[in-house]
Amino acid sequence: MRVNQHPTPTPANHGFTLVEVLVALAILAIALSAAVRAASVAVDSANETKLRTLATWIAQDKIAMASALVKINGRLPAVGETSDVQHSAGFDFSIQSKISDTPNSAFRKLDVKILRPGLSHTETDGQWLISMTSYLVLPPDPTNSTNAAKSVP
Repeated sequence: MRVNQHPTPTPANHGFTLVEVLVALAILAIALSAAVRAASVAVDSANETKLRTLATWIAQDKIAMASALVKINGRLPAVGETSDVQHSAGFDFSIQSKISDTPNSAFRKLDVKILRPGLSHTETDGQWLISMTSYLVLPPDPTNSTNAAKSVP
């Protein structure tokens, strides 16, 4: 009866050394940390885009409301600044609106700035998510004879 003998160990039969395993783990850790960092940057970018999109919508709403009020009331709003807060998608956005005169009395300039959530309107150094400017126009008075005469061909 013949007993199985183990073959003589050759370099091909050896397992990995501890140093080889540690080097492989270090390479894997570096690759995984780069992937986690890339994912983190992507998430931060998506959150920033979400905030800027919401801020843009809020600013556009403010401008549309001001324009509609001019049309409804038939007069331009008073010159000045206002601040308020609007809750949207789980965030509280601080809004600063400034109405100023223009050389043409039928126009007013409206600047709307939306602050990053979590900051008060006094902490404005570079923290605005969006700043929009629009002009409010007083519609011509149809009962005014000079305007009516100009509009008739």
